[in-house]
Amino acid sequence: MRVRLLAPFMLPQVLEEAWSHQDEVSIGGSSTIGQMLAELDAWMDTPVEADLVIEDHAPGTRAALLSRRARAEVKLLDRVGTLYISALGIAAIRVDVEVRDLEELRTLEAALRTAADHLAARTAEVVRRHQGDRAPAAFEGRVMWWHRLMVRPSEETCASVGIRPTGEAVGVGDGYTYVPSDDELDAAAEGLLAVTEEWILVDHAYRDMLGQMARMRRASKQEMAQELDALVLEGVRMAADLEFRLLVLGERARYLTNTAAATRESAIQAWRLEEARNGLRDQVASVRSVAADARDALGRTMDVRRNKLLYLFTVIAALQGGFVLFDFLVAPDSPVTSTVRVAVATMMFVIAIASVVAVVREGRRG
Repeated sequence: MRVRLLAPFMLPQVLEEAWSHQDEVSIGGSSTIGQMLAELDAWMDTPVEADLVIEDHAPGTRAALLSRRARAEVKLLDRVGTLYISALGIAAIRVDVEVRDLEELRTLEAALRTAADHLAARTAEVVRRHQGDRAPAAFEGRVMWWHRLMVRPSEETCASVGIRPTGEAVGVGDGYTYVPSDDELDAAAEGLLAVTEEWILVDHAYRDMLGQMARMRRASKQEMAQELDALVLEGVRMAADLEFRLLVLGERARYLTNTAAATRESAIQAWRLEEARNGLRDQVASVRSVAADARDALGRTMDVRRNKLLYLFTVIAALQGGFVLFDFLVAPDSPVTSTVRVAVATMMFVIAIASVVAVVREGRRG
């Protein structure tokens, strides 16, 4: 049984701007991306003399330039595989194997996993060296999972892995895909690579949104007041970044072959990707709603404190005015003037201090 293994992994976010310039994206070019690809190309010592190749899925359109991928043949144990590097910071390893049954496949996967993890870690290391200081991505530099495209598996094998033979059509499942013939394998793998990128982007963005909610939940009132605007702006940036990347992937999907496009649609349904997208949009709306509510609450608190301070200043001004009026009305030659003046001044001072203390205590409780 022929099986094609696909192993995706995350990279540090690649600079889309560098990929968007046709003349700069070349092996050994002057751009950051070109230098990164040159270093990877020099490191890959494969039995097949094959350089990194830039794939243009729709030449002539700016969005398509951002949907480019670099690919190269790489060595995994005694096998030759293919490494794909997307401009969107997602990579994948592809390798074909021939096995008799599932037990042999799992044994081979375990052996290939170490080599694939090493390749993923090395690729991420090279990319990070050319990307500067960036926050690490989840699963960066390590294989996330294996997806197995099986060509005409037996009914027993299909039943064991939870997929159903679909005749002449490609059938996508969870971790396994039924492929009716060798002729359909390349197109099916292309469709799965496209939808895998999309799924990873949505899942990664969802995790980031959950992190945003957790930070807002843990923040104290003082921290909330200081970081609220930053959190809101970060949420908006993340949402815009995701929508932009999904648009780029949508541009690439327009140029898939019929079989690849059908495989992509089948995977979207099987993996419930549309539900995940809608859930993420709901999460973005929740973050904005919580942030808006928090901003309103902070605004009301600040209004209350401002009103109390205005009241305090009004009391102090009234007391000062009363003291000046008393001092003006009482004759300076009165024997009790100085004593009364001191008593009135002391009383106004005590009232002012008490008002300040009351406002401060109320502010701490609020």
